[in-house]
Amino acid sequence: MKIKKVLAHLLGLLEKWGIPSEDWILTGQYADRMQGYEVKVRKGHLNILVPRAKIPWRIGRALEAHAPAGTSQGNQFQKFLKETGFEFDFLPMSSGEFKKNVKKTVRYSLRDGREILLLAPIGELKLLKNILEKSNEKAWGTEKGRRILGYVEEFANELKRKNEKEDSEAYSRVAEKYKYLKKTSIQKRGRKKEIRGLTAYAGKAKGIARIIGEASKTKFDRGNILVTKMTSPKFTPLMLKAAAIVTDIGGQLCHAAITSRELKIPCIVGAKSATKIIHDGDMIKVDAGRGIIKIMK
Repeated sequence: MKIKKVLAHLLGLLEKWGIPSEDWILTGQYADRMQGYEVKVRKGHLNILVPRAKIPWRIGRALEAHAPAGTSQGNQFQKFLKETGFEFDFLPMSSGEFKKNVKKTVRYSLRDGREILLLAPIGELKLLKNILEKSNEKAWGTEKGRRILGYVEEFANELKRKNEKEDSEAYSRVAEKYKYLKKTSIQKRGRKKEIRGLTAYAGKAKGIARIIGEASKTKFDRGNILVTKMTSPKFTPLMLKAAAIVTDIGGQLCHAAITSRELKIPCIVGAKSATKIIHDGDMIKVDAGRGIIKIMK
């Protein structure tokens, strides 16, 4: 589905949740493309800024928010995903922060004449810096930091190409400041019998490992253990059936960690190359309290 049609669906869904168009801002790669910048996009994924008080479910101090599984909003979100092929994250912020970001937006008209707000590059840079600052095990994880850093570098070059010198230099300074993230060590691959990661939600489980790449293109039975590089809202139907969850990357505030705590499913994140070491169909034992995955056979 084309992005304008997706956004029309999104407008309707958010209005149903009590979030009118003036209370959210589209940011990220799709917003950049819609402003005429030639950048790669994370296909089928949208990022939305919204005042924390406007989110119609309890989120605590989360850095990202997703419609909780099993709720009316969660069911509506899954319907949106099936109809459009797109998922989205809320990036919650205070009302004061949101108002400051509104000043750094451009208006974008849809085919039916309705408008949405897109965050301009200089406004987006502050958000990207915030993610880079929190790219550690206690928050989003270092792998996300490397991915965001790559985008900051790419966007700096695109801004330079479009002769937007001041913004290009601002992006380049941020890229230089956080270039150390590229040096973060990654566990070497190898067939080990025991893998370690970070506890996201404690508990124990034993079952057949399923190595999942595309959440929508796989068979996954109830009681299987979900092993994947990272999760997103598209993985929710699988997570509801999983005995445990293991991800290669992420920290305590990544999607897998937040959702596993909501669902009370044992979960280990940041297990490095678990998807390379564990084979699809392996019988594994997950002790999430200790952050250990053992391959049984």
